[in-house]
Amino acid sequence: KSGKSVYAKFESVGSQTVTSATVMPIDPTTLMIAAALASIEKKLDNIIEMERQILTFLEEDKESEIEGDLKTLTNIVKEYKFNWDNSDYKSSHHKLVLDIKRTAEQNIIFYQKQVADKLKDDPFVHLQHFVDTKQNDLQKLFKYYQMSL
Repeated sequence: KSGKSVYAKFESVGSQTVTSATVMPIDPTTLMIAAALASIEKKLDNIIEMERQILTFLEEDKESEIEGDLKTLTNIVKEYKFNWDNSDYKSSHHKLVLDIKRTAEQNIIFYQKQVADKLKDDPFVHLQHFVDTKQNDLQKLFKYYQMSL
């Protein structure tokens, strides 16, 4: 052998720069947009639920008004036989009956329009669920139309 060492020698090396590109499995922008859309969808669901509650309240309010007017008229008819000669009773209840008549005429027009609107929505294909729903809706409208009459 020529007198050289057989062991490995370390040599100094200059600084090295290593660049690596990390690919994220999910784009952060997409993630933020998805979160924003989910938040908006939840708010829309809340708005739709509140709208349904308001509409239900308004329907029940109108229905209870009609039922109350009908009960008032029934009571006036029942009590009239005891008060047919009482002019104060007749005059005060006459005004009440006229107010109920005016409200009833408004309700009759309202329910006529509601029935006409329900009958306009006519899809090309009639599914049983659609027919049942429409029948129930129309029966309810006709019930309160009849009570208004």
